[in-house]
Amino acid sequence: MHLASGSMPGPEGSGDGVSSHWATLEQEHDASLLGMWVFLATELLLFGGLFTAYTVYRTLYPAAFAEGSRHLDAVLGGINTVVLIASSGTMAMGVNRARRGSRPRLWLILTALLGAVFLAIKGVEYQRHFAEGLVFGTPQVQLFMVAYFTMTGLHAVHLTVAVGIVAVLAFARARALTYQVVGLYWHFVDVVWVFLLALLYLVDWHPVLALGLASLIAVLSAWFFMELRLTRGLPRLVAVASLLWLAILITGTLDDVLTRNWLPLPGK
Repeated sequence: MHLASGSMPGPEGSGDGVSSHWATLEQEHDASLLGMWVFLATELLLFGGLFTAYTVYRTLYPAAFAEGSRHLDAVLGGINTVVLIASSGTMAMGVNRARRGSRPRLWLILTALLGAVFLAIKGVEYQRHFAEGLVFGTPQVQLFMVAYFTMTGLHAVHLTVAVGIVAVLAFARARALTYQVVGLYWHFVDVVWVFLLALLYLVDWHPVLALGLASLIAVLSAWFFMELRLTRGLPRLVAVASLLWLAILITGTLDDVLTRNWLPLPGK
């Protein structure tokens, strides 16, 4: 019997048979993936709104936002990006190992450790920001810092949850489908960080260029790490529709803002 990607038997002894309320393994697999993709779509609604609001104010106050961004440590931001991309790789390896019938404990431990490293580095950044008194600047710079702490803080909360789930899963016996669903969440959190890097650390770049780079990395991550290339039916439709929604939201909002004469546009 042919199974869609991710529905192969899980680790030995994990009991990867079909649950009693599902007619087939394919049905359970597709429903589980659809449920996770719908959940991720709601998460995208949350972060997408924050990205849009940030982009609008960055467009209105480019000088102040650029000043705030220069106080961020691009080196630490770059290191954290590499750490999270590496963690997506280890998570993908763990899922792949589970599909082959082996326990992915080592890969999951590495994934959780990389997530913890990211959080530790972000904690160092936060400590520096407070020590330098960056929270108290001009109103526009304060606005940048509020956006920075709100978005990176919310991302850190999501990553903390993901680290906890992966750490527990590393020492539990689960089915291959469970690892795949958790992996989707992990990769999503990594993709969110790529957008945060582009928006917060690359303020000197044109917003379209920064968001374009982040979108390219997000699409590649979704295509390979999140295996959108192998996903069929409603899960793929939900995933593609979510990405299109984000693009339309940001583009439409910026177009509306830049065509309103009553707004204090830069240089006017």
